[in-house]
This record gives sequence, structure tokens and C-alpha cells, in this order.
Amino acid sequence: MWEYLSGEFLRGEGGAGGAKVSCGKRMAKKCVFNLVPCDNEVEKEFAKFLGDADDVVRFSKLPEQFGFSIEYMDNSGNLRYYEPDFVAVTQDGKHHLIETKGLEDVNVANKDRAAHLWAGNATTLTKTPWGYLKVRQGEFSRLEPSVFSDLLALELGNRE
Repeated sequence: MWEYLSGEFLRGEGGAGGAKVSCGKRMAKKCVFNLVPCDNEVEKEFAKFLGDADDVVRFSKLPEQFGFSIEYMDNSGNLRYYEPDFVAVTQDGKHHLIETKGLEDVNVANKDRAAHLWAGNATTLTKTPWGYLKVRQGEFSRLEPSVFSDLLALELGNRE
């Protein structure tokens, strides 16, 4: 079930038609879409943060339907595809590929390496700065960031 961030938070309930239930007001002004599809509460909270952060110029959730994925090798040597959660552009012109994490499985480190490599290659090829950031739910909640640059503390912690 997808939840959406728009003029209102909406959640599909019930059968095939999915009655809409308002869960609070929120405009998605910084997103090119009027609705931001969120798969869980962590993503919904993060989408709200991106919309409120003064240093975020624009952002988008990257739903599966977009077809954006990064190849990586799992711990058994199998080729897999990783789909990051968000992309955002900050006032300094940097593009950020963002993964929000509640629980981590054994392949998260492999996905992180592949995403960092992707960001480096994207920077080289486009001459536009790209970075990758993993935002763990617990750390995000404790930090209570108000602007995207506050998340740099999480980035430093992810490299250690």
C-alpha cells in the first residue's frame, strides 16, 4: 500500500478502489509531482523533511515504476538491482541519491558501495556533483534535522 504526500497525506484503504483518508496537510511544492509515493512511515517522514528543508531546492521519490536501479553484487556473488528511495538537489547545486533505512539486511553494505560508485561515476560523466547518503531511521529521529546540511553528521558516521 502506498501512502502519498501532497496537499494532504492520503492512504488507500479497503478494496480495489481504495477509499482515500486524509492524514494531515502538506504541500509538495519542491517535487515535480503533485503526489510523493511513500512505501512506509520512514519515507513519509523523510519526504516531509525534504519539503520543509530550506536548503533543498527540489526532490523526488524514486518509485519502482521509474525503473531507476543500480547494479550490485550480493554476498553470494549474484547480480542484483538496488532501487534508492529519493533524489534531492540542494542550494549548493549538489545532487543527492538518498536511501532511508529502517532495518538493514546483509547486503546493505554492498548496496552502499554500489551507490557511492554510481554517484562518483555520475559526477565524472555529468560534471555535476553527486553524492550518496544513507539515512538510518533511528539516527534521523535522534538528530531531528531542520535542513539537509544537518544530515552531513549522518554521512560522516556512515563512513566510519
